[in-house]
Amino acid sequence: MRVIGVLCLSLALPVWGNEAAPAQGFSAAVPADSPEIDGELPALDCLISPGKVVNISSPVPGVIDMLHVQRGDIVEAKASVAQLESEIEKATLALALTRAQMVAESEGERVNLNYDQLQQARFVKLSARNMIAEREQDEAERSLKLSRWRLQQSEELQRVRQHEYLLAEAQLKQKHIHSPISGRVVEVFRHAGEYVDEEPILQVVQLDPLRVEAILPMHLYGRVETGMTASVYPEVNPTQAYGATVTLVDPVGDAASGTFGVRLELPNSDGRLPAGMKCALQFTSVTMASQDSEAAGSDLVAVQNP
Repeated sequence: MRVIGVLCLSLALPVWGNEAAPAQGFSAAVPADSPEIDGELPALDCLISPGKVVNISSPVPGVIDMLHVQRGDIVEAKASVAQLESEIEKATLALALTRAQMVAESEGERVNLNYDQLQQARFVKLSARNMIAEREQDEAERSLKLSRWRLQQSEELQRVRQHEYLLAEAQLKQKHIHSPISGRVVEVFRHAGEYVDEEPILQVVQLDPLRVEAILPMHLYGRVETGMTASVYPEVNPTQAYGATVTLVDPVGDAASGTFGVRLELPNSDGRLPAGMKCALQFTSVTMASQDSEAAGSDLVAVQNP
C-alpha cells in the first residue's frame, strides 16, 4: 500500500524539468469563431445604399405651378425641379426695379446743391465788401446745408430701393425649387396644382458614389481603419469585384449584439450598380492584423522563454 501511495503522488506532481510545459496551455484571448490572425479578414455581409437621400421641399408655402422632372429622371445639382405660382412676386419685382431706377429726385437735389453753392460763393464776396446784410449771408448758408442734407437723403432712399429690389428678387427665387445634389428622382409626392407647406415634393437619391454599410463583430475592432480598401461583390453580379474605400468606423459599438458599423464609399460613375441591394465584402489589406500577429508572436516567445 505504501508503494502504491508514493506512485500516485509522483504522478500528481508537475514535471518541473520540462520548460515547454506551460506553453502547451497558452491561448490568445480571441473568440472561438474568429479567424486566425494572419492579416486577412473573413468575407462579410453588407448593404449597398444611395450615397445621399434628399427629400426636396419648398422653403415657402404655395401652390405648385409645374414640375420639371418625373420619377426616374436624372437631375444635376442646382437644377430646377419645380416651380410655385409666383405672379405676385413677379409684379413686386417689376415694381421694385422701377423704384430702384428712379434717379430724377437725386438729380434734382444735386442741381439745387450746385445752385446754393454758387449763391453762397457770391454772398461771401459781397459780404467781404459789406454789400449785403449778415442775415442774407446766414440764409444762404442755411440753404446750402439743407440742399446737402436733401441730396444725402435722396441718395440713401435710392439705396433702400435697390435693397428692396434685391429682396423682391430673392422672394421670387424662393418660388423656384432646385435640387441640392446630382442624382435620380425616385419618388414624386406632390403634383401641379397641389398646395405645399412643409411636406416634401419629391425625393432624389445620389448614385455616385454609393454607400456600403457593413456590421462587423466587435473582436475585429481596431483592424479596420479609415482609408482601407475592400472588394465589394454586389448581389446583381456576385462574381464581379468593385473597389470601395472605408470612410467611417463607428467609435461606439452595440453591446447587445457585440458588433460595430463600418461605412465605405463605392464609386459608381457609370451608373451600372443600383442602390438598395445586398452584397459581400472582403477587405484587401489589413495592416493592423499583421501588427497584432507580430505582437502575439512576441508575447508567445516571452511566455515560452521567461
